[in-house]
Amino acid sequence: MKQKDLLKELIDISNDLGIKIIHSKGNFKGGYCILKKEKIIAINKNLPVEQRLTALINILSTWDTSNIYIKPAIRELIKSETLK
Repeated sequence: MKQKDLLKELIDISNDLGIKIIHSKGNFKGGYCILKKEKIIAINKNLPVEQRLTALINILSTWDTSNIYIKPAIRELIKSETLK
């Protein structure tokens, strides 16, 4: 799977979990927060795709994703991050 396709899949998973994704430019790596009861992941658009993928996988590895469908290969990526 191409990295851009994987990034889209991870964003879709985040949306399925009720997490809003914000793509922005700046001097930050990205991360997860709750703002006024809204779940948000901030992603730096200036980072290479690999780093954006890593950030999303790290964040999603902390969430319970058992109640949504995730392609097996992507679930394994998220699960492998949990084991680190």
